[in-house]
Amino acid sequence: MNIQSRTRFTPLHLCLLGACVALLAASALAQAPAADPDLARAQQMLSQEQAKVAEMEQDLLALDSEIDADVNQLVDLLKKSEDSTASKTKVMNTKKETIAALDKWVKEYTRERGKRMGDLQQTHSPTAQAELQHQVEAIDDGINRRVDQMVELAASMSTSEELKRYDTYQQDWGVSKVETEDYRVNKRQISYANQAQEELGKKLEQTIKALENDIALVPQRFPRDQQEAELARLNSLLDARNADLRKLSTAYPEKATAVGKNDADRLEKQLHYTQEDIRAKWAQLLAKANTLSVERLRVRQLEARVQAMEAEAAPAPAAPAAQ
Repeated sequence: MNIQSRTRFTPLHLCLLGACVALLAASALAQAPAADPDLARAQQMLSQEQAKVAEMEQDLLALDSEIDADVNQLVDLLKKSEDSTASKTKVMNTKKETIAALDKWVKEYTRERGKRMGDLQQTHSPTAQAELQHQVEAIDDGINRRVDQMVELAASMSTSEELKRYDTYQQDWGVSKVETEDYRVNKRQISYANQAQEELGKKLEQTIKALENDIALVPQRFPRDQQEAELARLNSLLDARNADLRKLSTAYPEKATAVGKNDADRLEKQLHYTQEDIRAKWAQLLAKANTLSVERLRVRQLEARVQAMEAEAAPAPAAPAAQ
């Protein structure tokens, strides 16, 4: 996946837009004229709650976009940078730290997905099920993006050059050969890159096995009406992880700029600043998402209340004409 800094709609955007459409449709119903004062008040409360949910969704979208932009910018910068003899393996260390941070993020995504799947299995509300399914799809997309970035960073660590191996010196007893500093550094860089790629490859293999196990257990874990959707989601993730593993096994780095020690130090500092910023924004996003879930539940309850009151206020059907 090519990471580019551009405006785009993510599945989080799409699921929130879908929710907005549903809220607008319900709002139109809620604003219908009502003769019953209690019904009018209930409709007004529903309209206010819908507006509140829409505003919260926009805040969540903005925060999600900020996080994505921060991550994409850092990954792009690291992909375009590589170590020099002066920086040794400092850039590789920064890439490895970033991969570890993205891996933790994937684990957080996976925990959140588990919560949504637990809620999905317990609820019988079609509206709640649709919302939870959209959230799971958005989380799955987030997992795919972060794992793709991990693979791209690991692939960018591949380095191999045709370097002069020995310097020769004339000594009293003859010619002496000593390995050049450039060759020794490059040898360490290659070893470091191979190690990082092997570690990520093992994680991907473990993930693939776990997904295959989850797929096999779907009939036992999910009601019949939810099995097809969950199988589709899990198979999609499985295909993505297999593709990542193939990409990693044939990793070939893009053109990058060798940086000196000072630039490598700046990259390391930028990583830590970005991590702190993303960590704070991620905590905000989770808090806002939890609050939004509560407000959406309140909207559904108010919608049910208004519908019941509208049914009670509706005129009784006319009696059939006497024969």
